[in-house]
Amino acid sequence: MKRNMKDIRSLLTEADPLRAEPPLSEDDASRMRRVVVSAASVREWRRPFWPRAIAVAALVVLMVAAGTLGGRRTAPLEPHDASGGAEAPPSIDERRQLQFATPGGTRIIWTLDPQFKIEGAVP
Repeated sequence: MKRNMKDIRSLLTEADPLRAEPPLSEDDASRMRRVVVSAASVREWRRPFWPRAIAVAALVVLMVAAGTLGGRRTAPLEPHDASGGAEAPPSIDERRQLQFATPGGTRIIWTLDPQFKIEGAVP
């Protein structure tokens, strides 16, 4: 089975709505050319890009400086006890726990045993 395929040139020629129209006169073509050339030669004044970029960079520097200075002036946060009273420091022989949670929700609890001793050599 043979398929009749057309190339892109023939497809564009067939789809051209002005293919049956007569070409432009020499006067119309030269007038259109003058309009295009004169529009291309007129230079528009544009504001340069760099003042805006400098202003944004200065704003970022100011925000970082304000955040750094603000962080230095605030007192460090101390752990809050839900019972309202101060905790007594743990004794030397008491087990302690270190607990934290990851951003994904995994909780990790380490139990620190002060009585733990490694005896003997590990091969």
